[in-house]
Amino acid sequence: RNNKITNDVFNILRSDIQVMEGLELGGKPTEFQHNISLDGIENLCETHRSIKYITFEYCSKIGSETIMKLATTLHDSLRHLSIIRNFNEKSARIDDEATEALATCCPNLEHLEIVYSRKFDERICRNLGNGNLLRLQVLDLSYCPIQCSMEPLIKGCPDLFELKLAGDSFIR
Repeated sequence: RNNKITNDVFNILRSDIQVMEGLELGGKPTEFQHNISLDGIENLCETHRSIKYITFEYCSKIGSETIMKLATTLHDSLRHLSIIRNFNEKSARIDDEATEALATCCPNLEHLEIVYSRKFDERICRNLGNGNLLRLQVLDLSYCPIQCSMEPLIKGCPDLFELKLAGDSFIR
């Protein structure tokens, strides 16, 4: 992990790499990545619309707006999205609007991991279980306070075989 990378890396990736299927960036639990933001992701998405796998770990500026940009740009290609945060760090927020965008725009999503996000309300299970994520197999919402019925999610994601709700996830 390199917390010194800036948005300039996306300009390089945009110009020097023809086909990109995966991207993994981030900092460390003790050293957050504060330089990667929506601006950089927008530059990347201008040319790389077939990315399948994205992981952001400990990136303080990756929030709902970034996820919505990824969802609307990579819609059919995105298969795996992982965002790991730290609840003690002040970070851009990930909320139900982001999960709604993923559920609406990314029907081929198979693996979704959002760890340490505290902004969800009762809409998260309805959003993810809206019937569009028929291929979702793994969902990790560890350390996210989920305080709603899981029934819409279970019914709406028939391929789901792994559900992680460790930590302070509260389920009905």
